[in-house]
Amino acid sequence: MYKLMLGLHMRLTHNCNITLDKYYTARPRPITYGLTSHPSLNAFAYASPTEDFDFVGLNIGVYFTLRDTFSRLLSLPQFLKDIGDSNKEDASRAHIPYLVTDLINQARDRQGVVPLCPVRAIYAHYMLGAALDFLFFHEVTHLRFGHLDWLRQREGASVLGEAIGETSSEGGLIRQALEMDADAGAILYTLNKAYDVMREGVPRPPNLQAEQALQEAYGSPEKVVRLIFSSVYILFRLFDCKEWDPFNQHLFTHPQSPLRQHWIALTIAEIFKNNSYYAYDADTALNDVAHLISRSEFGIAAILNDEPDFRGIQSVVGNSLSTEHLQAVLDAWAGIRDELLPFVRGGNLAPASGRLSS
Repeated sequence: MYKLMLGLHMRLTHNCNITLDKYYTARPRPITYGLTSHPSLNAFAYASPTEDFDFVGLNIGVYFTLRDTFSRLLSLPQFLKDIGDSNKEDASRAHIPYLVTDLINQARDRQGVVPLCPVRAIYAHYMLGAALDFLFFHEVTHLRFGHLDWLRQREGASVLGEAIGETSSEGGLIRQALEMDADAGAILYTLNKAYDVMREGVPRPPNLQAEQALQEAYGSPEKVVRLIFSSVYILFRLFDCKEWDPFNQHLFTHPQSPLRQHWIALTIAEIFKNNSYYAYDADTALNDVAHLISRSEFGIAAILNDEPDFRGIQSVVGNSLSTEHLQAVLDAWAGIRDELLPFVRGGNLAPASGRLSS
């Protein structure tokens, strides 16, 4: 447990340092993180109105649930079977009747489930890290672009959490615009962090299996996107567990998972299209991501002993209801963008058209 928590602490502390060094350039202020003892899946951002600091909170249930989930996914021989020796895996070890959020108190007998192939076990750890990075930088984007300060001024809100809730039509669209902005920042910052590993490398791994897992995770732009997008897909599937409801999308504070997945895929393509640094053709990336959606959905369904469900994703692409809703979210963004400017801690807000933040 000490080693697990030390690794988590080092990762989140490093992300705080990245935020201070790279992202809080206009209005620097301290940022720290904390873990709450609650076992549920949730995270939140807080900006102090009286003292000069920002805070990212993470329920400990997020860490243990993600760790358990990715270990079980890589224990499936058919999930990312080209990584390591998938023939060593036993699918029966991956199935669970339900996802648990508190491994210590509720599932002591399940703590030892890790992939039997060492390469796949290490890769599961990389997936955990990518999902945690995305979640952390999602909260950082809320803070960096002044979402919390603006909401406090407008609504008196002091904390911005990630649990889905219902609200009014107007309020829902505005909150969804902020969430889309946070997703765009999160995928960009997570990609940048991973590309730093890919370009600059890390200290030599201690053994051949660790080196192989590192290459599978960060060996090329294609492998980086596979790692990050697959991890984020699973993250959304765990957080956004509501049934897809295309007729009432405006009621929720967060866009529903299928729309967020589609938006993130488009954001990745936009990043690659506008910057040759990433060395990944945008159209190729979109095609690759479509395959990753399928593989990830089959994986999460398998460990839940359920059938894969593609209705949400399939109904978003080219569907008039989703297209109209996304346009309504972008219109809401155009209406609040300039009001956010006084609170921005660094970078550039997305233009009124709703394209990528930087």
